Amino acid sequence: MNVELLRDFVNLERERIRERHRFGVSGSEIVEEHTRLVDNIIRQIYHASLSEGTLPDGLSFAITALGGYGRRELNPYSDVDVMLLIDADHRDMRAVASFASHLVGVLWDIGFEVGHSTRSLRDCVRILHEDSISRTSLLEVRYVAGSQEVFGKFERRVLKVLFKRGVSGFIQSKNREWQERHQTYGSSIYVQEPDVKQSIGGLRDVHTAFWIARARYGIQDIRELPGIRILTEEMATLIHEALEFLWRVRNELHYLKGRKYDQLSFELQEDVAIHLGYKDGDQLLAEERLMQDYFRHAHCVYHIAQLIIDRTQRTSSWRSWIAARRRRLLGNGIFVQGSAIHLNPEQARPTSFIEILIHQQELGLPLHPDTRDAIREFAAEMDDTLRLDSQMAEVFLRLMRRPEGVANALRSMHELGLLKAYIPEFAPLEHLVRRDYYHRYTLDEHTFLAIQNLDAATLAELPHGQPIRDTIKLVDKPEVIRLALLFHDIGIPVDGPKDHDQRSTELARGILARLSPIPDKDVELVLFLVEHHLLMSRIAQQRDLDDPHVIQRFVASLADEEHLRILYLLTFADMRAVNIDIWNEWNATLLYQLYVRSLHWMAGGYAETLRQRNELLAETQELLLPRNIPEQRILRHFDTMPERTWLGMSAQEIATHIRIIEDVEERSFILHLNDQHADYSEVIVCTRDSQGLFHKISGVLAASEINILSAQLYAREDGIVLNLLSIADTMNRCIPAKRIPELESDMKAALAGQFDMTRISEMPATSDMQRRGIESEVSLNNVDSEDYTIIDIHTQDRLGLLYTITGVFQDLGLDICLAKISTEAHSVADSFYVLDSRHRKITDPEQMESIRQSILQVLP
Repeated sequence: MNVELLRDFVNLERERIRERHRFGVSGSEIVEEHTRLVDNIIRQIYHASLSEGTLPDGLSFAITALGGYGRRELNPYSDVDVMLLIDADHRDMRAVASFASHLVGVLWDIGFEVGHSTRSLRDCVRILHEDSISRTSLLEVRYVAGSQEVFGKFERRVLKVLFKRGVSGFIQSKNREWQERHQTYGSSIYVQEPDVKQSIGGLRDVHTAFWIARARYGIQDIRELPGIRILTEEMATLIHEALEFLWRVRNELHYLKGRKYDQLSFELQEDVAIHLGYKDGDQLLAEERLMQDYFRHAHCVYHIAQLIIDRTQRTSSWRSWIAARRRRLLGNGIFVQGSAIHLNPEQARPTSFIEILIHQQELGLPLHPDTRDAIREFAAEMDDTLRLDSQMAEVFLRLMRRPEGVANALRSMHELGLLKAYIPEFAPLEHLVRRDYYHRYTLDEHTFLAIQNLDAATLAELPHGQPIRDTIKLVDKPEVIRLALLFHDIGIPVDGPKDHDQRSTELARGILARLSPIPDKDVELVLFLVEHHLLMSRIAQQRDLDDPHVIQRFVASLADEEHLRILYLLTFADMRAVNIDIWNEWNATLLYQLYVRSLHWMAGGYAETLRQRNELLAETQELLLPRNIPEQRILRHFDTMPERTWLGMSAQEIATHIRIIEDVEERSFILHLNDQHADYSEVIVCTRDSQGLFHKISGVLAASEINILSAQLYAREDGIVLNLLSIADTMNRCIPAKRIPELESDMKAALAGQFDMTRISEMPATSDMQRRGIESEVSLNNVDSEDYTIIDIHTQDRLGLLYTITGVFQDLGLDICLAKISTEAHSVADSFYVLDSRHRKITDPEQMESIRQSILQVLP
């Protein structure tokens, strides 16, 4: 056999199949063609070995396919799993093993990834009792070549045992594997970068459902399920369409990577979308359309697979049979029977279809599959009469008032089509992905996660969550904040993510008008929350919280402390639902500072600024007594620093700053580790002012793979500069104390022009996410600060970005007085408080536009 010719043939066939895929041929045809190619190659190797005499004639064995190859679902670079099945003596076993080595070697040489085994019929019977993985592999065995008689014996001896013994135990083990796999791959359909095979709603969910149904009923194909009344014909069509989509996506992933690769990662989503024929639209990018379709099909796969598993469960004991016959009536056609909640449509009222979800959360029991179908049918027939019905509104609000489980109840409503039927304005959020600065889940799942973030169970384990736990105890009407969260993003599909708060508010107003039992005061509060749901996070992350002007403007937008309190809770819930990692100690601290300082302002605290200053001065002097620092030097620090420098600080912090300033007279440069937190470190840089100081500091940190989270830059009249920095590594962790001396040495070298900065500009982006959907924006603001011009920058994140931006500021002669650095999900929203070279705000429109364009030129 000429292996080289065989390799050339395989390469030509693979390229032909690839072209058919790119031409738009269905996913099922492509996997079938790959399967057929491997079948033909294996048969050719087998017959060539027979004709060449390297394989003795008369051996009783069959070559069989396992796994995806056995299911005829072979993707371009999937593993080829084969089993040589033998029914003969040990002499034949050795001869077959020798052929197996030859077969596998040739397959590897011509470019296939191969897994193989050689087993006797006796081995196969034995492994049926070993573990579920071995049993599962035998479910998918398919004849390829060799003795059909041996394969017939396998079907009679092995499959007969497989389908008649231990089926219930096998199903239980598959259910455990299902749960464990889902936990491993994110516990949600709506993960950012799903694995099309293993994630929830991926191909493995279909495989698991098929294995269970095959073990129970002996079916050969999932398309047989309607015939045994496990699925309807419509469901079978839906699962077939979903499989076609997933196979096509998986084929494209394999082709793009040139190897087995199943993760639909950010870096590949645009290319996958374009190659599968998606195009940009007015509201959605091509990759956003792709992901919307992915989540729609994954949702279908998960729920139909779960339905197959539920309907395949079977209990056999007489106790289970008796329990299944008992009914516990809950009213309005709702009852518990066995281990599920049922609904009798003939006895049900319209309100029953929401009430049953309340019972589901109270009892912790699943809905029976027939009941789920009944709810879907009801949802499909819902009209405006029911949407305006006061009793329906009353039951819906009762659900929203529940102490726990509201998010899961809304998820169930959504999955069954009832939520979008009752609130049509929510429907466009379904499976909608936005590759923007904020959302990294589909918008519907983001909404449910936000509501879930305020559950007691979530808050009990929340890191840095004590202020949230204390504040939520003061909320009398939880339904108000839940309604606001349910509505806060419904304007995005209409107007896009920018300024969607206004459209969301308009839509929410119409919905609330239909929910007639809501008091006017609560309606006003819900609308306020929807309209301002981004305000508090933007101020906390992008504005100077030590500036009284900022606090004053924010408080002016609030009617009372209740509005502040509930906006604080909503902001937390919304932020954490973007991505669980965003809620870290740093962001929690910023948001809490804004909340507390706003409460202080409402109580008239800032009216006593002079008294506060005098108290701080006295406490600072007392703390510094052991250092023998003259009183006039302490007074000088208070007099030469801006009021905001000490207004939000403790006497301990001010005393630390003064001690460092005293020491810098001797050391010329100090990098002081001020405090350590789990997620970041606070450091102080003190030296004499020089051209491009902050630019060089940020360069050293970038070269050391350290991110600056926030920077407060203070220059005294005597030329001493105090930079207060919050920093973290690229994994959002604090900086070990042992690194501080090295960083201090590098910063000194940078100020002396002896540190190599050239490599920073060549550093890659910190994520694989492509730039589409993250358009760089620069704006200049003279309203939010009385003393400074604020430059807001939104762009794609990359290590060294801050160094590049501050280099532009240096070239333009801009003096940076404060930097607020916010990085979320591969993008940054940075704000810089600046003055011009004459220490004035920048007000000339031409100069402002010139600055804006200069910054844009260096952004990704």
